[in-house]
Amino acid sequence: MKKFKKIICAILIAAMVPVFGGCSSSSSSSSSSKANASSSQASSSSDTITITDQAGNEVTLPKDIKRIAVCDILPLPSVLTVFFNSGDKIVGMSEPSMTAAKNGLLGELYPEILKADTGFIKDSEVNTEELLKLKPDVVFYGASNPEMGDKLREAGFNAVAISVNKWEYNTIETLNNWIDLLSQIFPEDAKADVVKKHSEEVYKMVQDRVKDIPDDERANVFFLFKYDETSIATSGNSFFGSWWAKSIGAKNVADDIEKDNAVPVNMEQIYKYNPDIIFVTNFTQAQPEDLYNNTIGSNDWSKVK
Repeated sequence: MKKFKKIICAILIAAMVPVFGGCSSSSSSSSSSKANASSSQASSSSDTITITDQAGNEVTLPKDIKRIAVCDILPLPSVLTVFFNSGDKIVGMSEPSMTAAKNGLLGELYPEILKADTGFIKDSEVNTEELLKLKPDVVFYGASNPEMGDKLREAGFNAVAISVNKWEYNTIETLNNWIDLLSQIFPEDAKADVVKKHSEEVYKMVQDRVKDIPDDERANVFFLFKYDETSIATSGNSFFGSWWAKSIGAKNVADDIEKDNAVPVNMEQIYKYNPDIIFVTNFTQAQPEDLYNNTIGSNDWSKVK
């Protein structure tokens, strides 16, 4: 199982690295940079740039950003790392993001990301005094948490809102818009056009392969987003897991849950779902062996198909 997981991770990262890591000088990236430059307002100072973040805030940032902190947007540190083809700029991120880096291939390909500090944030609560010690040039936070943005700005940080649900958890649209904004902030690394083109090509390839799967033959899948001694969380129909399931010709068994973002469930619900496949995300410490051997809490997974 570990070998299989590493193979899948390697395929995914390998597909991303050429797109993000080797395209900063491509013509499509250059044209994207010019287009993005017109959509962002240049500051009167040559040392700054003004952009509109994904919460509609106008933010003026230094052009030369060397230190980045990410608050409550769990996948963003990995996107930034592959965007730069380096984790050197990431000085702070949340513990779940660090868990993902350690559990996945990201920390192996970019070991410098493992040096990032995680002590400034816990359960979406930011300790601004600890964050100040990291001296970030920019701090990214979730657009759905405007209170955090206000707190960061009041403490003197350059705060930029990133949205995870503005595009209804469509992974490709979300990624494209993240890369578009990052390309405005970091025009020397701009690669919005090439990422969009690659995403569309891969999505079309997958759809061509799965479109004719009969409905009764589509796999029932369960996304284990978080799992520890006290809680289990999954993806309902308003989170990324549901989009992923549909995109690969499968069914998310928890689509009956309409609550936004990751949602708590219990074992009785999981027994009723009885999924064919369980996807364990990198944002939890749990591994497949923990389910096979019932090593976390008192739950019995042996009853699940």
